[in-house]
Amino acid sequence: MPVIGLDHVNLRVPSPARTLAFFREVLDMEVTPPPGRTSIAENGWVLDAGGAAVIHVGSLESRYEAGETLPAPARSGSGAIHHVALRCEGYEAILGRLAEAGLPYRENVVPQVQLRQIFVTQIDGVLFELNFWDSQTPA
Repeated sequence: MPVIGLDHVNLRVPSPARTLAFFREVLDMEVTPPPGRTSIAENGWVLDAGGAAVIHVGSLESRYEAGETLPAPARSGSGAIHHVALRCEGYEAILGRLAEAGLPYRENVVPQVQLRQIFVTQIDGVLFELNFWDSQTPA
């Protein structure tokens, strides 16, 4: 049985509200409570444009398994994962929101495959690669 796709990435962070605000305000993604919850105070799902939950953000105290007695320790930054890549649209709009938020970023262009990239380290230290696959890539 093959793997048919990546379902989501789980981030445990000191401030879920701050992290969820990054996705909502900077990347213009929808944030909802996880199933069975009515609030995003401790947990939140970050949805892609198709409505699929691609990132699950939780507090350091969140319990994820029914039998879990102590939450797993969270690490600062990306830990063993170097970065999380997201397929994006609206390159100029995201650049503007990053500037408004005062978040440092770097840009990269891969003209051979018509790809523009923005690398940004989110407030809790996780590196995100924002990929823009289009024909607007400078040669």
